[in-house]
Amino acid sequence: MEQHLEQQRLEQQRLEQQRLEHQQRLDQQRVEQQRQEQRLEQQRQEQRLEQQRLEQQRNEQRVEQKRQEQQRNEQVRQAQQGAEQARQDRQRQEQERQGQQRQEQARLEEERRARHAQRSTTPANTKNTRQPVGVNQAAVRPTSLNSTPRDTLESRLKPMEKIPYGDLTLVESLGSGEFGQVFRGIYEGQEVAIKQLFWDNTIKGETVVKDLEKEIESFRHLKHKRLVKFIGACLELPHLCLVTEYMPAGSLHHLLHVRKHRFPPRHCMNMCLQMADAVTYLHGLIPVVVHRDLKSLNVVLDMQLNCKLCDFGLTESMERTHITKKNNGGSPRYMAPELFDDRSKLTEKIDIWAMGCVFIEIFGGTLPYDGCNSLAELTRTILVERRPPHIHSGVLRPIQAIIRAMLDFDHRKRYTARQVFDEMKRAKTVLRTQGMA
Repeated sequence: MEQHLEQQRLEQQRLEQQRLEHQQRLDQQRVEQQRQEQRLEQQRQEQRLEQQRLEQQRNEQRVEQKRQEQQRNEQVRQAQQGAEQARQDRQRQEQERQGQQRQEQARLEEERRARHAQRSTTPANTKNTRQPVGVNQAAVRPTSLNSTPRDTLESRLKPMEKIPYGDLTLVESLGSGEFGQVFRGIYEGQEVAIKQLFWDNTIKGETVVKDLEKEIESFRHLKHKRLVKFIGACLELPHLCLVTEYMPAGSLHHLLHVRKHRFPPRHCMNMCLQMADAVTYLHGLIPVVVHRDLKSLNVVLDMQLNCKLCDFGLTESMERTHITKKNNGGSPRYMAPELFDDRSKLTEKIDIWAMGCVFIEIFGGTLPYDGCNSLAELTRTILVERRPPHIHSGVLRPIQAIIRAMLDFDHRKRYTARQVFDEMKRAKTVLRTQGMA
């Protein structure tokens, strides 16, 4: 009996132990399940946070894209306003010029009538109103009809643009060329650049005056922050002078190739954007204005190394779909392929090619076609080998792509000035986000 009770007691203990072990396993499973639920909840929270972060990034990108679009629209609006303002200025100036011409014609007509009346009241003339055979017919014409190029130019200048030579102070020579010498000078208390022409009172001298007239008429009406300002001209013989805004840091060519200065990428991009801004303005005018002589020598700088274009001696308005090949001029190293080919028509795209050459220089490159030492070798390289200027490997890749599009041998595929400006802005934004500009 006792043995049987003992067995029952042991069986009860065994069952109790099994119950406890089972309970422990259930507790452990419950704890593990809670831990899994906590981990899942934590993962869901992390996913929600990641989604919120991505959504915030997308919102920021949308805001940035909207801001950039607004900037581009504002730039387009400003360019259109500038073009419209320039057109209105030209119309107003043309109306003023036509009014002056009408006044001059009226004055000449009055003089003609007065002379006719005087002749009709003279007894000698009442007998024979015809001129004697020996009289020079040209002698009785108004003197203004025989006006010189200098007289024509003087009649077109506004009073404030006519500068007496005595009001100019020549301070130092900045350089000289075939037709004149450039000085840093003082006019009305401000520093100016004075281009004084060589004058020898010959037919060649008259040609120089015509060239001066063409240069003045090419840019005196142009108003843009990236173009040097026309101040006035002195037409007192023999002191023919063109007076413009003075840029104290000199030319881009001198800074790059004489002083061997190198710019950081951000400054390079700013200079390219400023240059593209100027050309966009010129090409956006009606009619289109083509500079025709873009090169690093004709890019001048202020003390903050901001760029402006100068030297408008070859500038021409494109009245039709193309411009004349007469007097190609320009600097051969910067000349687009179509300038070497008599069969090609010239468009404003010749400025884009030249600007691409200058961009290469700005980013640390050499002069275009630096290895060519003669015009024949240069012509062969461009027309026969069809080789564009070398873009060195140090130029950032997005900029290389833009320059290549500017140096396309097919001018129809070449970027417009507006495309160059927009692509440079876009590249600057991308490189800034990458910490490279």
